[in-house]
Amino acid sequence: MNKTSLTCVIAIILAFASTITVFVDRSNSNKMQERFLLRDAHLTFEDGYQYFLAKNWPYCIKRLEQHKKIVTKPNKEVFWILGLAYENTAQYDKAIAEYSAALQGENDIKNLILLRRGQCFYLAKNYTAAINDFNAAEQIKDSQIQKSELYGLRARSYVGLQDYSNAYKEYERIIKEDPVATLLNEYAFLLGLTGPKELIDHDKAVLIAKRAMNMDKENARQIATLGALYSAKYGDKKALEMLDQEEKAK
Repeated sequence: MNKTSLTCVIAIILAFASTITVFVDRSNSNKMQERFLLRDAHLTFEDGYQYFLAKNWPYCIKRLEQHKKIVTKPNKEVFWILGLAYENTAQYDKAIAEYSAALQGENDIKNLILLRRGQCFYLAKNYTAAINDFNAAEQIKDSQIQKSELYGLRARSYVGLQDYSNAYKEYERIIKEDPVATLLNEYAFLLGLTGPKELIDHDKAVLIAKRAMNMDKENARQIATLGALYSAKYGDKKALEMLDQEEKAK
């Protein structure tokens, strides 16, 4: 091999070695970047989750939104937790978007997510969408949803649509299947005082209000509803006497 050929070979080897060095450097750099991204993804999720447990909604939202920017496909847990955080800060449109993302594909808590999204639709006064979600949640057989909660939310949505007939049906289901004092009290107030005049049933409302009060005797709201019902029919003086008798009968 002459001197010129040797020089060419050495140049080629050096150039190749240089290429390998650049490739290795880039590969190491990419691996390092991936490690940093994984670390940041882990930290942002853990921080967000801890803030969620502490009910620090603004910081929970901040960290989990950062997490979403780092991770290409966030876990559905991230959307679920963000939905709850946005709901608790009255950002219902954003909560609905997060819950909708959490509903994509298979999900073990689909009925709970539908219930939460339905509540956000209700609070945003989109009553028809709320009812649709409550109906869909009911179709999924799972004990995670309390019947009274679902029926109560659907009843309120029907009231929002001024569909009192269907609202009353939901309250009747609560009485029969899963009675809860606050919802019975709510029904009594509507049935005897604030609902449409043609559907007012004062005597039935009193019976429901009494049942609610007996279920939760220390709750001032139950007593107030019964007092208002007595007052509407008998006047304030008689109402006070009747309430006094109810107190003595406890």
